[in-house]
Amino acid sequence: MNDEIRKNEINACELEQVTGGTADGESTVIVSVSGRLNTYDSPGIQQYVESQIGNANTLILEMSGVEFINLTGVRMLLALRQIMIAKNGSFRLRNVIPEVASQIKRSGFGRPIEIE
Repeated sequence: MNDEIRKNEINACELEQVTGGTADGESTVIVSVSGRLNTYDSPGIQQYVESQIGNANTLILEMSGVEFINLTGVRMLLALRQIMIAKNGSFRLRNVIPEVASQIKRSGFGRPIEIE
């Protein structure tokens, strides 16, 4: 499997894209997000992630570096999830710190978002 890693800084959040393909044609995009998913940062992050999805079947957001999320950030997660559902793909969050997981659940929208 060939991996491609690119780092970009968007609205004070560092994003790292790792893509890989498998023999059966499945592909995964993993985006590592750090910082705050708030009203200021979320639109730029969403735009970047959407531009990187391509033909991927799976989108994973590595969230260990996210220290805060508000309702705008949760809406961004739901929008990305919806994009992947429309492609018959999957979307999940990985390594979410407890404070951020709690904020997602308290929003009332946490149930449809898969958290590893």
